[in-house]
Amino acid sequence: MKINDPKMGRPATQSLAPSPTIVQNNQGNVPMSPDTMQDDQRIIYFAGEIDEHAATATIAQMFLLSKLSSVKPIHLIINSPGGSMHDMFALYDAMKFVPTPIQTIGLGKIMSAAVLLLAAGTKGMRMIGKHSTVMMHQAWYGAQGNVFEQRIELKETERLQSLAEQCIATETNQSIEVIHAIMEKGLDHFMTADDALKLGLVDSIL
Repeated sequence: MKINDPKMGRPATQSLAPSPTIVQNNQGNVPMSPDTMQDDQRIIYFAGEIDEHAATATIAQMFLLSKLSSVKPIHLIINSPGGSMHDMFALYDAMKFVPTPIQTIGLGKIMSAAVLLLAAGTKGMRMIGKHSTVMMHQAWYGAQGNVFEQRIELKETERLQSLAEQCIATETNQSIEVIHAIMEKGLDHFMTADDALKLGLVDSIL
């Protein structure tokens, strides 16, 4: 049987992050994506849905920049409606694995699965645009098939939901109870930049 990939909320738009390509820079021929990464400024732009394609491209860029310098920060600019929880955790684990400081900057919309990525930046380096919107909600359960398959998928969705709550609680220094109370409402919980700052998702407002 095929397990659906749980989403944080409803399906979002297609990702805009391209796959890495081979370009010339001062290090020689190296894989990078010229549309989403500027090597000199060490900037990665993440726009669109969090899916396997976007996560793989972004992780490749982070690993490359970390290899070029483990001291200079990586600047991850996020404008995303959310997406796949599995790919969200792939990005989250990669961010925690690289030794390089990662500055996260939320601009526009930072919603659903993207919220954890914003909060996962290096403490003291997480920022958000003054007029940006943050939204948190429960995982989207879109199971199909017979009742037994649906039970399996529901169990997996609940596991990922609980794990996401734990990670957000860790990144914000909030209790699990506080984060769970926001999630369990079952509604889209919208926040301003000030709200995100108070919750601990970011450290400063642009």
